[in-house]
Amino acid sequence: MLVLVAQMRIDPWHDEAMLLANLLIPDLNLFAPLPQYEQAGPVGYLWIARVLLTLTGSEPPYAVLRLLSAFFFAAGTGVLLASQPLRSRPVAALIFAAIICGSSLIWSYTFEIKHYSAEFFASALVLVVGLPLASSDRVATFVRFLVAVLIGGLLSFTLPVVVAGLLGGIAVVRLAEGGSARSGLSLPFILTGATALAYLFILYVFLNKELVIYQLSAYAHVYGRGAPSDLVGILIARTIGLLDVATFMFGSAMPEAIRQALVDLGMPLSLSYHLVRLLAVVIVAGALWMAMIEAPDVGAVGISIMLVVAVLGLGGALQIASARHTIFLSPLAALIFTFSLTYLLDRLLPGRPSEILSGILLVSSLVLGVNHGLNRETQEITKLLVHIRDTRADAPVWVFGGAQPALRVLSPPPARVLGMFDPTSAKIAWQVRGGEVRSIATSEIPWQVNPDYPQTIANLASGEKALWLLFSNDGLIPDRSAFLAVAEKAIGACVHPLESWASALYFCEEKGDAAAIGRAADR
Repeated sequence: MLVLVAQMRIDPWHDEAMLLANLLIPDLNLFAPLPQYEQAGPVGYLWIARVLLTLTGSEPPYAVLRLLSAFFFAAGTGVLLASQPLRSRPVAALIFAAIICGSSLIWSYTFEIKHYSAEFFASALVLVVGLPLASSDRVATFVRFLVAVLIGGLLSFTLPVVVAGLLGGIAVVRLAEGGSARSGLSLPFILTGATALAYLFILYVFLNKELVIYQLSAYAHVYGRGAPSDLVGILIARTIGLLDVATFMFGSAMPEAIRQALVDLGMPLSLSYHLVRLLAVVIVAGALWMAMIEAPDVGAVGISIMLVVAVLGLGGALQIASARHTIFLSPLAALIFTFSLTYLLDRLLPGRPSEILSGILLVSSLVLGVNHGLNRETQEITKLLVHIRDTRADAPVWVFGGAQPALRVLSPPPARVLGMFDPTSAKIAWQVRGGEVRSIATSEIPWQVNPDYPQTIANLASGEKALWLLFSNDGLIPDRSAFLAVAEKAIGACVHPLESWASALYFCEEKGDAAAIGRAADR
């Protein structure tokens, strides 16, 4: 099923296209911020993606990179299922599989051409190999852990958070339950932990730091929307960001459904957001408490990692701007909720009933998850480009800023394109430099559409008799009327011959065939 969904012919959406534009550059330097669209990615992921594109050919729809993402998620899930805590407990394994299969967060990014799947795999690998450190001082255990950290560090920006929290939790467990099996903070454990942290520190300082800081600074107008400047306001904003970690842990679909239900019942919008956050925190705290009883090692590691996330979040070193930024915590979250649900089932429905219920839960989650994957929608620009080629290929195409990354990596390319921005990475984001959006530091939402942007159509299309307008990823604009008004004044009447998911095509002509173009699209 993963292979089937991963091979669906869907166009890369905005974020995917920006990364793809860099991956397709010959002689790309993987050890520097990517040269276009202020993108960044772990070196290991970028290298693997480049190798796969070289071996399979760099042609749309780049299904091999969707398969790579599916592989990372499948491998991470398989590693977790093969771990001792789940392998020895069938009910726990069923519940874990149900949680993973039913997660909208997982299914949303299982096939995305981004590095989030590699983050998931790296976290899963380190957790599985690292948990045995709580009860073993065997050389092989330490070696496996260091190898996992070595590999994971190249695939993930966020692995230092997981490793630091894991080692802290394991240290607490070893100190609290010392004995014949556990020998406290033994010298091998200390040396192994210090080596792993030193490796990740060196990797971050000399490589990942530049990549991450570059990307975040370039997109400060996105990640820092309405950020306060006073200390109290900053702390409140960062605390809300930490609450969002619990809210987004399994995706945004369920929290959004609950929030909307509260609004429908009459609750004020702002209050509904805070109530959902509070509810998520209570649920996660309860799950951690039950996991501590059912699987102390997992519970201790979970609490420790959450504390690391809290410290980094309050310090401003870790920013959670959307659900996808919590994917590296998904393996941990799945383990915590697995053992908390196992704890409940063992007490409410012991024996055979819990196995049957777990099986039903797995089948239901799998159906929901697969349906989510098969119905995944993304911007569709290819069929718009085909329509341009097959009708009026001679007319130039004005391209909205949000559609430009995808246009660069899809085919067939138009013969003449107007309005393309310089994609070169810089400290000021490319869409701001191009004039599509502007940054207003004093505004509550400083990333706003530039009201002067539509006028570029008239400036660029001066003297043209016909013009295509291609829109995509234009959710920030309330409607396209301002752009159409400028085009009709500069060229002539515009028709709307074709629209696809999150994308649209218009044709404007001085006289004559604009309506015919619209009729051709209808046929």
